[in-house]
Amino acid sequence: MADSIVSASGVYVATEATGNSTVSASGVYVATEATGNSTVSAAFVYVATIPPPVGGVLKVAGNVTVTINSVAITNYIDNSRLEAIVKAFQSTVFSSAAEQSIPTQAAWAFPLGGKWSIESDGVLALLALQKTEVPFVVTFGTVSYSWLLAFLADYTVTAPAPREAIVWLASVACQGVPTWSGG
Repeated sequence: MADSIVSASGVYVATEATGNSTVSASGVYVATEATGNSTVSAAFVYVATIPPPVGGVLKVAGNVTVTINSVAITNYIDNSRLEAIVKAFQSTVFSSAAEQSIPTQAAWAFPLGGKWSIESDGVLALLALQKTEVPFVVTFGTVSYSWLLAFLADYTVTAPAPREAIVWLASVACQGVPTWSGG
């Protein structure tokens, strides 16, 4: 019997919310069948979102501080979250009922936003235009995450309606593993 290869592709999305964190999985799967050793493989991206607690415990204006390129931007932020993104490779052998996930790479991101002002635009638009890596520090209460290299991955200014406030959204892409301190 000749070897046969069967390929399939698709998209998988799942979200689970527990307490103050959300875990999402998404990605593309590839199924391959070869005579004698059948396997199904999939590459997925897992996103763990760690928002700062709300309800009077931590608020951006009070206990969360954000500094990018040595400039404090805390006063311009209305919403933010820290994301730890771990890419994983999943593999299953057809002769087995077990599935295995193998973590491969980790990335950190910090989406944030607020009401637009000339001051916030002066910091964020300049970073977006420069396309350079700069130091980034975010502190939740007494715990700090800091990176020597981060960059502004996205920057959007939106005017929803003529009489509504102009808002901005951005995402800081952090390079490597953060230095964690506090407690």
